[in-house]
Amino acid sequence: MPKFQYTARNLTGGKVTGHIEADAQGAAIQLIEGRDLFPLDVWNTEGERSAKSFRGRISNRDLGVMYGQLSDLLGSGVPLLRSLKSLIKSTVNKRLAGILRDIHNAVADGKTLFESMAEHGEVFPTLHTVMVQAGERASFLEDVLESLSVFLERLDELRGKVLGALVYPVMLVMLGGVVMIAALVFFVPKFEPMLAGIDKPMPTEVVFILSATIRNYWLFLMAGLAGIVALFWSALQSPAGKQAMERWRLKIPVAGTALRMVAITRFCRILGTMLANGVPILQALAISRDATGSALLAKNID
Repeated sequence: MPKFQYTARNLTGGKVTGHIEADAQGAAIQLIEGRDLFPLDVWNTEGERSAKSFRGRISNRDLGVMYGQLSDLLGSGVPLLRSLKSLIKSTVNKRLAGILRDIHNAVADGKTLFESMAEHGEVFPTLHTVMVQAGERASFLEDVLESLSVFLERLDELRGKVLGALVYPVMLVMLGGVVMIAALVFFVPKFEPMLAGIDKPMPTEVVFILSATIRNYWLFLMAGLAGIVALFWSALQSPAGKQAMERWRLKIPVAGTALRMVAITRFCRILGTMLANGVPILQALAISRDATGSALLAKNID
């Protein structure tokens, strides 16, 4: 018989959690109500285990669809808890459904949607959570969720186009690198004895040196390359490295201007909407600053 886990309230308003066996979810709810409890959430623990065992990444498309559905439900007058409940049942991605269940339980305990989402920072970036915070503070949550849905949909389409355009050049570069290394390792050594006693031009000497270096010190070269990549990656993860990378992106001729305008537009739109809904200017600036998605712009706003 399937096992269900539940979260409920007792007659005094206290929170109660536990497990129960039943043939179906409806039967489990009836059993819980028979114990003088008011069920808040009931779910199959087998489905929860499968969601926890799923380690796939939640794509931007999944988040975009979820934001769009939540916006439509809230815009139609459906309460937040009931909307989250509907999303849990309709979400195909098991991992996302499990996270939505955690958010539902946190909201039922009195937390805001922003606070509940911020507990899952590995799924919801800071940009998403601060925009939701702005929507909750200024009562335009449906508009924020719709904007996030459209933004993620366009981002996913753009990423697909860029990756599709880069497949052929990357394959050429990889094939060329493999051919060059194979030539230096297998073919160049065969010609080296033939040219041992002859004065060779500088390019030929360089080719022979490269061939000997790769054949004799390939392990050190691989370790050095891995160290450089790791050092570069760790530098990019630091605040200074992120700002340096952002400065470089903003200097790209066309894309840099577009990125700058997108950040400024997002800041102005959220700030204007919050001010129009009566949010104090200092509080509105603090929230809008984090919603820009640009560390440099946020630093200048400070």
